[in-house]
Amino acid sequence: MSLLDTGFDTVTLYPAVYRPDSDGNPLWTRTRTPLVWSGVTVQWRARTEDATEAQRGSGLIRIIARTLPDGVEPEAVRYGRIHWGGFAWEPTDGPLHYGRTPAVRHVSVLCREVCRAEDDQ
Repeated sequence: MSLLDTGFDTVTLYPAVYRPDSDGNPLWTRTRTPLVWSGVTVQWRARTEDATEAQRGSGLIRIIARTLPDGVEPEAVRYGRIHWGGFAWEPTDGPLHYGRTPAVRHVSVLCREVCRAEDDQ
């Protein structure tokens, strides 16, 4: 069994859907229906703390999983939102798919911190 199959983290993914706005322009909008993405590994990539009092820092995480959740298109993740560790995270780009061999096939998503999860609208 690979380490890719034994992730201990669970994140909540709010995928995006592609639909026209009120003017008819195509737009990615985040859905309100969450998907639970279990068995993933979340790694801290960077964390900055602001030296100014009462200022919150920002973070960068990497989510590693064997596959995306069922029924989720890669572009939906790119424009969606992820909740983990009490914060809302925004993917910086689409998921990176690694697939040289079946043993090391996995998906990686780099995300930046947006706000606290309870403040996410």
